[in-house]
Amino acid sequence: VALPGEGGAGLTLDQTTQLYGTAASVNYISPLFLGLILDRMGPRTCSAVSNATVAIGCMVFASASQFSSYAIGICLVAFGGPGVQTSLIHLGNLFPSRRFFVMGMVAETICLSFAVLPLLDVVWENTPPEFSFRWTFGILAVTVAVSALFSVLLWTDTPYEAEDDSEKPKRSGSEDFGETTPKEGIDGGDGLRLQDLSFKKQLTSGVYIRIGIFFVVTSFWANFYIATVTTELGDQHRFNQAKQHDLESWLGFIDAGAIIFAPLSGYMLDSVGFGATAILTISLGVLQNIFLLIAGTKQSIMVASFVCYAVFRAFLFPYFFASLSKKIGFRYFGALSGIAFCTSGITQLAIAPLALFVEGSCHEVDSDNEVDLANCTEGRWGQIHTIQILTLLALLLVPLVDICAEKQKSRNREPLLKPYDSYGSTDSHGSTELVYP
Repeated sequence: VALPGEGGAGLTLDQTTQLYGTAASVNYISPLFLGLILDRMGPRTCSAVSNATVAIGCMVFASASQFSSYAIGICLVAFGGPGVQTSLIHLGNLFPSRRFFVMGMVAETICLSFAVLPLLDVVWENTPPEFSFRWTFGILAVTVAVSALFSVLLWTDTPYEAEDDSEKPKRSGSEDFGETTPKEGIDGGDGLRLQDLSFKKQLTSGVYIRIGIFFVVTSFWANFYIATVTTELGDQHRFNQAKQHDLESWLGFIDAGAIIFAPLSGYMLDSVGFGATAILTISLGVLQNIFLLIAGTKQSIMVASFVCYAVFRAFLFPYFFASLSKKIGFRYFGALSGIAFCTSGITQLAIAPLALFVEGSCHEVDSDNEVDLANCTEGRWGQIHTIQILTLLALLLVPLVDICAEKQKSRNREPLLKPYDSYGSTDSHGSTELVYP
């Protein structure tokens, strides 16, 4: 938003909100296409294409002079970013006992991207105007281009496979019950695991639909907040401009630091379970909005809301990727994750118009000018936070349904462990052979 003479692009706050909202949608739609590249061509090609797209986008943005050019550049950056992550999720399969911990660490690398924002702010304040945003994005372009080259040299052409019981052929015998029970993990009961079903049946399964609903709702509110936080702070004029700037810097550092919670999310997924992790994730989102409603002029409560938001966002991506890989597998992982991201991206097209509906006019005036503040509107931020709380509370139905389904499957497996029941037959030697229904 700085003027061109000061090294900036001269964009307005509303234009940057529009750019972010559009880029967020593109960022969530692109995994559908990049996922198909992953499924058909492998991690090496997917990672190289994604990095190259980001590098081109940085170069376009660095050389842009019109709003449309800035939009094209930032959309290219947003399009390529998710493929880098998606192509690395399979690394978790190299560590069977801590698979979801590793997947969580990979998914949490998105938090590191937030570290760029406060770091660029520091660079901006300590360099002369000649070092403009064009230099910054030019350097980023070269860095990502080098990353594309390393992708070609280092990554494999096929995803690593998990070496656990769920991937082994099923055999008769009591040792095969548990995760290898044929009916486990499916909704239809056709004698196959969900991982072994066709793409259409996986896509329309209740498990996938619930994972998708969870991801669409949580990611929408996560991106809505990060796109509008500056406008909200300006509208509510609870802090002067210097304090608003400090709070925005705090948010950037806290978001980047949220990667330290990756071990916790991975531990919970591996040890506590998916249902409990989902409930904690939703609870953090609810708590964040409650803090925003009661914060007033207290900076400490605002910072607490930032922490809740950062951990909420940090948990939702590991949960999504781990749930998809655990419950549905890697057979169509790229396409299925891409469809979920694409659906989320389509809904996020509503971020910009929703922000325009919610925002007031106080963010457009000097927060230190009491006369101007007396004649502006604060917007509907309290109402939107209340709506967020209600939708997140309704989302608790998703993990609760999953928990009930898991308990039901556990009860259904208990009769299979009995040697003489309707699922067992005795041969001429008196031994029992267990057969699947």
